[in-house]
Amino acid sequence: MIIFLDLLLEFCGPASAPYQQFFTPALLQYVSDKSPEVRQAAAYGCGVLGQFGGEQFSWLPVTEDSDEAPHIYGYLCDLIQANHPIVLGANNCNLPRIVFIIAQAFVNKVVDAVSEVGSRMLAIVKQVESNPEVFQVCASQLTPEMQHALQEAYRELASATSAQG
Repeated sequence: MIIFLDLLLEFCGPASAPYQQFFTPALLQYVSDKSPEVRQAAAYGCGVLGQFGGEQFSWLPVTEDSDEAPHIYGYLCDLIQANHPIVLGANNCNLPRIVFIIAQAFVNKVVDAVSEVGSRMLAIVKQVESNPEVFQVCASQLTPEMQHALQEAYRELASATSAQG
């Protein structure tokens, strides 16, 4: 059934958005299934839904499935780095939510800062930080725990990078 939903979402694209309330609960349920194949199919469906659906961030952050989290966050990074208009929102209005989601992933330790996905996520936050006004809005959405988790992730990445160099 999940593969059918994935195909429906993928091939119908934005036309499937009005029907997301029918299939989103199933995708979210199966993201934490015992079977890795089912979890992967559900995570893929969530990613496609995020690409075409309206409330694409309602199921993020993923905080409990450390096996699938790197794939989900990697796909989110792909969409952000491609400047996907649905993910970024009009005039980048979703940036505070994106920074929140990334910070929460580091709080819950579902993505390693030193991994490829972790470094991509931190690069996205760094890019947001390059605009102080925008980052101030984003930072105001973060709890002290989230701010600390981001700083620790930066430290871990810097430490690993300097050890390699």
